[in-house]
Amino acid sequence: QENYDFLEALYKRNPDLDLEIENLGQLDVVALSCYVWNWQYNLKFAEICKKKNPDALIVFGGPQVPDDPAGFHDKYPFVDILCHGEGEEVFYEILKCHMTDKDYSGIEGITYRDNKSKLTVHTSRRVTESDIVWQASWETNRGCPYRCTFCAWGREYFNKIRKFSFEDRLKSEIKWFADKKIDLVFGCDANFGVFKRDIDIAQALIAAKEECGYPKKFRVCNAKNSN
Repeated sequence: QENYDFLEALYKRNPDLDLEIENLGQLDVVALSCYVWNWQYNLKFAEICKKKNPDALIVFGGPQVPDDPAGFHDKYPFVDILCHGEGEEVFYEILKCHMTDKDYSGIEGITYRDNKSKLTVHTSRRVTESDIVWQASWETNRGCPYRCTFCAWGREYFNKIRKFSFEDRLKSEIKWFADKKIDLVFGCDANFGVFKRDIDIAQALIAAKEECGYPKKFRVCNAKNSN
């Protein structure tokens, strides 16, 4: 935070990308979270961004980033770094390297171009219209013990479950949902109900709703082989 100024997060699609990017001003780092439904939009956003900010570092993360990056940078030369898999700590490492020698070779889980240099930050812009209904995607663990052939979770990388601490992390996140008036919390766990503590998690959400009125809904993907 002492080295970067973060803009507020963009989440709405503005059809006038030139105006949108112009209004953002000078950008030194641009981070885009990529899904199947915003992939083409993000590519166009990044392309225009690079034209207006040729020295900016363009970082792509999220599930739509290709596992096999062969030929990607030739096709999309305006994207500087791809983050593969989990990106929270990776992005932190990228920002640290960017403010020093810009040598990203020691960061695991990325694909990058090593022939450029740049400098500063952008994450985006938050809109505060009163009619916005907020939803949150929430993980209490990552991974899945099953090996269903039709599912990416069946890969070896995701096959072990890693639980996040209920006391140190999840309780404070539930309080955040309540304080921020999040209507719907969507549980992204592959198998909610697979652990006995999931009952405690559900009860903590209920307690937050009874005290604060939020979150109003909690949706889950139920555990396999469970009644």
